[in-house]
Amino acid sequence: MIKIKPQFEVSVRPGANRVFALIGAGGTGARLGMLLPRLVSPGDTIYVVDGDSVETKNLSRQHFLAGDVGQPKADIIARRIQASMPPAVKDNVQVISIAEKFEYPMSSFTRLVGSPAQLMIILGCVDNYEARNMAYAFANRAYRPRIYIDCGNDMRWGQVVMNLQNVVVEINQSWLKSSKLGAQVLKHYGPEFQFSFDSMKHYAPGLLEPPPAPTEVAADCGIRLDTQTVSANQMAATAAGALLAQLLDGLPISAPCVEFSTVPPIMNARAFPPASPYHWNHSEHNSWFTSPPKEKADGAQAKTETGVPVQPAGR
Repeated sequence: MIKIKPQFEVSVRPGANRVFALIGAGGTGARLGMLLPRLVSPGDTIYVVDGDSVETKNLSRQHFLAGDVGQPKADIIARRIQASMPPAVKDNVQVISIAEKFEYPMSSFTRLVGSPAQLMIILGCVDNYEARNMAYAFANRAYRPRIYIDCGNDMRWGQVVMNLQNVVVEINQSWLKSSKLGAQVLKHYGPEFQFSFDSMKHYAPGLLEPPPAPTEVAADCGIRLDTQTVSANQMAATAAGALLAQLLDGLPISAPCVEFSTVPPIMNARAFPPASPYHWNHSEHNSWFTSPPKEKADGAQAKTETGVPVQPAGR
């Protein structure tokens, strides 16, 4: 195992009464959904969104039984999540099934997601770029804090990427203290900031683009049993579950992207790009922060450079 030496890391402040949205309840979504009962807290809400029903071809590779054929996948997975809840949280976590195709902004789900102040954690387990683009657009709405964990896999490989949008985090103080500007910000605001980082555009922009001409790889997942290993879905769910557990536990996150392959079984973490005072204040393309705004002579705030925006959080 190779241990990454973090160049930049943040710890997410998840807050209470979070909203989880599991978009897609098929090969990966069904497996990831069964991790949620051990990760949620009283007051949380879980939505399971999928417009498909179980077909016979799904039984070989997905988490369904013969008696499930013909029933909506969202309903089945929602029932299983609810049934798997530990007694301590069972009566205080709401699990809601949305048995319809996710289509942003038309989906009824987007009108049922609670208070804008709640942290929303979107778990994207879709299998086509159109659905991924809609989930990505939904996750990037700016008026509420959101975490978007996108899972994708092909025959024997895949990736999990985590986007952060207006999320309150604590930046590792050793990095803040390493520069004059960081020390000033730490002194005046403390280590908590509102943070955004687009891992998908940084590490896997091709996920949002149309696929190449149809090939065996682009065939329906349900009939690719001779080429796609079942473990690909399991590895995607495991990587996503590990990222999710890390952020919910408030542990430092230095790698928001995980790439994996089933031949041989390997995982490779991709770290945040290195951050420095130069990135912080001088490079518009790579800027990580907006430095505290300076006041003009008339008392108005001067404009500051922004790249990936971070503002002092709620102080």
